[in-house]
Amino acid sequence: MERGSCSWMREVRKALLHFIEMLGRHDYLAMPQGNIIINYVIKLSESACSNEEDIQRMCSEILQMVSLPKLITLACQPSNTLAFVLLSKIATNMALKARSLGQVPYLSSFHLSPTQFISPQKLLTHLVVFALKSYSERELGISSLRLLHAPHPITSLHPVINSNLGQLCMKEIPQMLQILDDHTEKNLDQEGWEDRLLQFSSQSLVAINDDSWLEQLIKVVLERINYFSDGEEKDFLYKFFGFTLRTSRNMKLVKMMLSSILQSVHEDLQEREGIATALSIVSMKYLKIVLDQLQEYSAILTDKGSSFILKLMKVMAFLGTLPASHTEPSEASPSLQTSHLRTCDSPINACISL
Repeated sequence: MERGSCSWMREVRKALLHFIEMLGRHDYLAMPQGNIIINYVIKLSESACSNEEDIQRMCSEILQMVSLPKLITLACQPSNTLAFVLLSKIATNMALKARSLGQVPYLSSFHLSPTQFISPQKLLTHLVVFALKSYSERELGISSLRLLHAPHPITSLHPVINSNLGQLCMKEIPQMLQILDDHTEKNLDQEGWEDRLLQFSSQSLVAINDDSWLEQLIKVVLERINYFSDGEEKDFLYKFFGFTLRTSRNMKLVKMMLSSILQSVHEDLQEREGIATALSIVSMKYLKIVLDQLQEYSAILTDKGSSFILKLMKVMAFLGTLPASHTEPSEASPSLQTSHLRTCDSPINACISL
């Protein structure tokens, strides 16, 4: 009975996909209403039934009807991480096919319609961070490098950087892919691989040579650090932030971004170490600016009127003068629970608690 039910569901899905394919041939997927159908096909490709060869093939054929800029945008959405490998392979094949026909897969619509498609800065950040994962999570890293290489998406996104970055991608990415082909997850030097990615990123930023472009990139990296990252990815992004800021020639921008990251919430050791790493990278070119910003930040921390640290010290000193019965954790005084006091380890958290 269960086998018959599965067979029936498979036939229903196939009939539905045939109908969706027919809609695609009439350009329905290019319409705003088509987004719902595209998302359904993506989720279907992620599900257990995607192991069925005919379902997977039909999903791929339908997704090939989506425009290249839109397909890459969908691939880089956090909600589609499980489908990234499939989407990136389709996008890569579409770009390679266009090149073989003498058609440049120009993606200027990224630059012209930032609200409709992923911005070039987000695209570069997303693909480089996924490349960090190398073999893990269903070959995210390999797929992202191949996607970056096939259409040279960053090359086509900004009219100023076409030649330089395109040449860099053609030279460096095949070498990086060869490294992954020659190694496995067990014997790859992950630290060396991260250094290679940072070197490639730094060379890319030099080739871009556009401070307004870099300013948007820095903001994207900070946003990803604050809201979308943890662990190895977050450590890498702090270094990427440092290299990006070091590349900029705009000293006003360097000062503003250093001040921004110094005043961000430093909730754990990883964040503090990440910020220290970023500052050390930036100081290789802008030592005086880094020292000046650290001096300004230390002045804020020691100001009697606004210092988070001094407020925290006063609170702890006050708690130390209370009788033991007042400081023992109890259900009646949850604000003095040990776990609550630990949240005040960070000066910023202390201010928030107060």
